[in-house]
Amino acid sequence: MHPLKYLAEVNDLSMNQIAKSLGITRQTVNEWVGKRNKPVPDKQVKKLSQLYNVKEGFIKGDIEFTDEMILNMYETRISKKLGRKVKITFK
Repeated sequence: MHPLKYLAEVNDLSMNQIAKSLGITRQTVNEWVGKRNKPVPDKQVKKLSQLYNVKEGFIKGDIEFTDEMILNMYETRISKKLGRKVKITFK
């Protein structure tokens, strides 16, 4: 799965919403995540990493999904839905 598709899924966003947050078209985002698989430009990588609180290498595909990153994203998503900070722990 492309990192942007994953980030969109866990943050409950559409590709159109991601495009709007970057000030670009949905078609441009689709070129990055679709069959063309064009690289995300560095300028947009920086914006995306700040928006989603992930490392730039993750957006570029240089960094694998880690359990910590996935857990952090789910905590963020749940916290937003509940309107309060949530910390997930495992025993």
